[in-house]
Amino acid sequence: MVQLNWTEQAANDLINIRGFIAQDSPKYAAIHVNRIKQKQG
Repeated sequence: MVQLNWTEQAANDLINIRGFIAQDSPKYAAIHVNRIKQKQG
């Protein structure tokens, strides 16, 4: 299995993505971030 290491920039980008989506829907922001995180494994 491949191990994915998040860079600081990538982690910050994910936080920013969540914040942007959460402006319209906190629920869907969480869903999308969780989907991105699940794709790493």
